[in-house]
Amino acid sequence: MKPLRLCILTSLILTLAGCRNSDPFENIVTADMPRAFNYVTSVDARSGSGSVFDDVTYSIVFDDTRRTANLTISNLRVSEDATPLTLTFSDVEMTYTSDNHEKERMIKADVLISDDPVNSGTAITDVEIVYTKSNDLDPNGTSGIYASYVVDGRYQVMAYPYRILADGTTRVDVVGGESEQIDYSPVYRLSIRPSQGRADLTVDGLSIGGCRMSLSFHGLVFSLTDDGYTLDMGDSVSCNGDVAVDLLSFSATARLRDELRIEMVVCVDDVSYRVSGFLTPNLTGS
Repeated sequence: MKPLRLCILTSLILTLAGCRNSDPFENIVTADMPRAFNYVTSVDARSGSGSVFDDVTYSIVFDDTRRTANLTISNLRVSEDATPLTLTFSDVEMTYTSDNHEKERMIKADVLISDDPVNSGTAITDVEIVYTKSNDLDPNGTSGIYASYVVDGRYQVMAYPYRILADGTTRVDVVGGESEQIDYSPVYRLSIRPSQGRADLTVDGLSIGGCRMSLSFHGLVFSLTDDGYTLDMGDSVSCNGDVAVDLLSFSATARLRDELRIEMVVCVDDVSYRVSGFLTPNLTGS
């Protein structure tokens, strides 16, 4: 009997130890975009006639086991005279996918109805909200939230972070020459000032004339589009770098989740270089 009792006691101890070691929250993931701005357009309005509303907050708690999420949108406004709303949506269906460098958790729904005690019944439709988080294979270690939806069938909302980090393929050509260089090292950091219609851009690790350098562009003209934004040189942009550099031209177009294309011409040591960026933007960057 003693060996049997010992086996039972050992089994019980191992079971209890296993219970103590399991973390009930190991499959719970919290995603926040604590400061973002919304670009709001009327569903019936012409393109480019929207309004910017600063300091909206998005917070999501994902349960990877149950495949559900709790979503909170705070300080939501759709017009200048509207009272800011807090909307909450509980037990929303979610999915996730992963690749080599990141995992995406997605909420996609035809309609969600807020169950917030104050603003219950407010509907958002055509909902697409994505939380992207990079893993250890991404040296930049970024994460962020993309959100697009319609409020009460009247207002199209798209959320933008104030900071965007992008990398990908950079091509450098000597203007009028035959040389060409393909580089995957440069990292582009964009800081947006939507109320001023301006943005600042820093490019780190750019190879020009055989030298690695950083370039900073201040006061680029920032314009919102239906699915992204554009950047232009404007009249007051300044350019600073590790070496003396003149900015001869600059333009960029972006689709918020998909791509950022940059074209610029810079002059270093009396040689002009065309720099083309074919980039994938992260939704937020430090």
